[in-house]
Amino acid sequence: MKQTYLYLICFLMLGFHVKAQLPVSTQPENRHVVLEEFTGIYCGQCPDGTRIVDEIKAEYPNTFHPILVHWPAFGAPGFPDVPDMNTDEGAKIINSGKPLGAPSAGLNRGTVSWGETSRFNWKADVKKLLDLPSLVNLALEAKVDMVAREMEVEVQVYYTNSVATQSQLLSVALLQDNILAPQSGADFYYPSKLKCPGKYVHGKLFDNI
Repeated sequence: MKQTYLYLICFLMLGFHVKAQLPVSTQPENRHVVLEEFTGIYCGQCPDGTRIVDEIKAEYPNTFHPILVHWPAFGAPGFPDVPDMNTDEGAKIINSGKPLGAPSAGLNRGTVSWGETSRFNWKADVKKLLDLPSLVNLALEAKVDMVAREMEVEVQVYYTNSVATQSQLLSVALLQDNILAPQSGADFYYPSKLKCPGKYVHGKLFDNI
């Protein structure tokens, strides 16, 4: 039986610290890192990007937050049993980032821009950002009505330092986990993600924002 799990990630387009419960902390903290990886089911090297992302998540489970955005160029479903993991909002993110290929990633929405670093440098890039002080703390709680299929999210923000820009944009991303679907290159780059013949476990999939 397929089970789908939902995750929320809250981030500002500047250095931030986040926790998954209220109230927000007023103490200065180091940054968290959101890595948005551009991937796709027909991208042969993308499982290697995901493998690296999972290794970083294992090393920094509470401060590193990956989001896998499926790129229509590499992910348009071609068979009836292949789920469509592309989204309109994900396409907007891809169009704004203008990555050169996949797998590629951006960190903290422009701190390390898409395409500026290869997957082999992601670990070092994440480490550098985690060592920097946060400019703002975030905290969030979510209430889910399973009958109405609605989610209410409360976010609290506390600035621990001054920021250069006059306005900041807050994003709350909804992710899905544990989706079984094909994946090119999985048997070579990430065979442990194959749970049954031809089925790869896709996780941290961008759903909406």
